[in-house]
Amino acid sequence: MDALMNTAVPHAGQVRTLPAFSRIHAAVAAIILLLVLQLLLIFSRAINWDEFFFYGQVAQFSRGEMTTPLQTLHVHGFGWLTDLPGTAIDHILAARLAMFACECVTLTCIYLLARRFVDRLTSVLAALGYISAGYVLQHGMSFRVDPPVTATLMVALTLLARAPLGWGSAALIGALVGIAGMITIKAVLFAPVFTGLAWLRWSEAGRTRAAALQITGMAVAALAVFLALYSWHSDQIASTSPSAQAGLAAPAGVRDMQAQTKAVLTRSANDMFFVGLPPYWPMMVKAANLAPLLAVLILTAPFTIARSALSPPEKLALAGLWLPVLTLAFYRNTAGYYYAFLLPPLTVAVTCGLRRTVQRLGALAVLAIMLGVALATWATDDRQVLANQRAVSNAVQQMFPRGSTYFDHSGMLPAFRKVNGFMTPWGMEQYRRAGTSSYRAAMERQAIPLLIENDFMVTAALRGESANILLPEDARAWHNNYVRFWGPVWLAGKTVPAGAEESAEFLVPGPYRAQGASLSLDGVSLAEGDVVNIGRGKHALANRGSGPARLVWAGVARAPTGPPPVGDLWIGY
Repeated sequence: MDALMNTAVPHAGQVRTLPAFSRIHAAVAAIILLLVLQLLLIFSRAINWDEFFFYGQVAQFSRGEMTTPLQTLHVHGFGWLTDLPGTAIDHILAARLAMFACECVTLTCIYLLARRFVDRLTSVLAALGYISAGYVLQHGMSFRVDPPVTATLMVALTLLARAPLGWGSAALIGALVGIAGMITIKAVLFAPVFTGLAWLRWSEAGRTRAAALQITGMAVAALAVFLALYSWHSDQIASTSPSAQAGLAAPAGVRDMQAQTKAVLTRSANDMFFVGLPPYWPMMVKAANLAPLLAVLILTAPFTIARSALSPPEKLALAGLWLPVLTLAFYRNTAGYYYAFLLPPLTVAVTCGLRRTVQRLGALAVLAIMLGVALATWATDDRQVLANQRAVSNAVQQMFPRGSTYFDHSGMLPAFRKVNGFMTPWGMEQYRRAGTSSYRAAMERQAIPLLIENDFMVTAALRGESANILLPEDARAWHNNYVRFWGPVWLAGKTVPAGAEESAEFLVPGPYRAQGASLSLDGVSLAEGDVVNIGRGKHALANRGSGPARLVWAGVARAPTGPPPVGDLWIGY
């Protein structure tokens, strides 16, 4: 390592003079600037679909509706969100501040881990390479499992690389890894990183039996903490279930959780990996475009590591830090937010190449490239979508102040009860593979008066164009039982064209208001504004007038007064 630190270059002695120290200050200032800009994004960037999903898990736990202990540990750390004033959007923005703190921990660990291999300036630039990557700038503070699991794993890696080997450090590192595994099982993708650093520490310790036992103890501690947390979290979920609150025995609930856990593991094993063209390859291209210098350094890292003056164990450690990039070739769930999780070890792995680049181009040129692309990414971010999301959330809250069951794409109303699955590409594959008309089945079990049109798949189903999206019965259930009420907000209802007579099936029982003259239900004439209770099943509808008429769900406390938002409800990656 010292040989690399002192590699001879023209006028190398100047590297440690005041100008070099000033370059470090400039790089630190660039990191601080980007953190400030990202802090502004917390309150202006649209809520992404899985942010609603993760907050929905917190809300489910608070209502005693959670069913699986895997990948839901975060509900304990964020239970306070449901007690905050404001809407779910306000709560998610507050949670982003905690994610931002996790990202700051990750940045610190990148620097400390890089210092294990290179000089201060290169280490600071490695941290800048992370925060300046476009997807990290946009998603590094998002309310997902990625920021906390990344921070947890990076602290463990930093301790593994720098802390004295001993039983205490082994227990702490293992505990952190066990916690990370409970946060999300994709923590296992960092296995090569830990393996490479463990080999380095064992080699530096003289490959003694005591060092081998201590490193093995880390794995044992990780497994023990994972199992202990799993057991505790499962008990917490069982104790908040409705049956437990009613004082009933809960063995069935425990069996349900075990079944859910098995299902999660089975789906992960079967569907989280692929062979062939990566499903998110356009995002891989965009990730490279949003961090071009870092992308080049990652591609060339194996060569720069091999040509460096580091010792063989140090080279192996850096190779282990680089290996997670290969997950892009077989791990399915690599959308934009994944890069906040993927890039920390990679920014350390590229430090050999980064140091050479600094020597050739100069630190200020490297800094300018990273900062320039990041500033362009920040400046072009769409800030209107969050206002649209807030308008819809506020409108629905006015309409249903006590909540409601509803359909939508991602769970945009976490305080309400979403009855369909998360409509991600993976989720819809699972839905179609099951072959069960679960949407219609849900409507046959309970009244679902609300539907939010917040994705192209929802739009297609409502237009009757849902080939290869919803199963036919589910598509018909949506298309025939909901009408547009306010912008993207649809309510249970029926539209009856002029002069039409039909036998219509109602799958949402409850109160409906007549809109339009000359409308009759089961032979009974309805005047404009009349409210009638309609049971589930077939009913005769007729419109003897010259214009369209419809029946619309009447169980709304207060209709929105302002115009609906114009534009998207989501930002693409």
